[in-house]
Amino acid sequence: MPDRIRHLALALIMNSAALLALTCTAIAQEADGAGSSFRLGLGIGTSTSEYRGTDAKARPVPIILYEGERLFWRGLAAGAHLYNDDRNQLSLFLSYMPHNFDASDSDDPAIRLLDDRDSTLMAGAGYRLMTDWGVARLGASFDTLGNNKGMLFEASYAYPFRFGSFTLTPRGGAIWASENFNDYYYGISRIESARSGLAEYHAGAGVSPYARLNLHMDVSESWRVFLDGGATFLSGEITDSPMVDKSVTFGGGAGVAYAF
Repeated sequence: MPDRIRHLALALIMNSAALLALTCTAIAQEADGAGSSFRLGLGIGTSTSEYRGTDAKARPVPIILYEGERLFWRGLAAGAHLYNDDRNQLSLFLSYMPHNFDASDSDDPAIRLLDDRDSTLMAGAGYRLMTDWGVARLGASFDTLGNNKGMLFEASYAYPFRFGSFTLTPRGGAIWASENFNDYYYGISRIESARSGLAEYHAGAGVSPYARLNLHMDVSESWRVFLDGGATFLSGEITDSPMVDKSVTFGGGAGVAYAF
């Protein structure tokens, strides 16, 4: 199996930050590369918000990556391999999920009267199948802090195309979010409805497909520059919420990383 496929596989998302296609995680994980087990860098990412009256946000993204025989740290996720060979990888992980809702970020008067929703720490397991035809992944995670009390399941496929020092990697997948997860981030309680004037809403489970495209260039054996962008197509359980005014969210970013 080509080395580039193995190393790009190690950079795929261990746990998607739910339904925002969060560029912060994508940037950190796409920064991994051949010939090094430790990489540091800095990037900047931005993503649109599905919440009414909330503008896109840009944020700096510190990149910290370590890939050992048993332990790893990939951006927002860290964990251990239960099994790891040239084609199969079974891992357990903890991952910070930064997805949240801050009512004060919205310029919509009704939305500003809703309760905030917190980010959380997810725990789960992931399996990768790495072949000459690309990388397939399955993952499952659950909330460990009792914030959303939900679960996520993800399936994805990626294939890298290499052109000299450039590598272009399209990736597609889908995320299933449980009823508890969606209702926490997109539901409106009776009390909130009375306070804000928005209709009461209870979200069910739903599937959100996504597509991403990553381009990176190896400037030298140690330095890598990269661009990343993508879109998430929100499930009907999300878009039906009075809190939401978009059916698709977009994210993108750029950065540089150094391999030690």
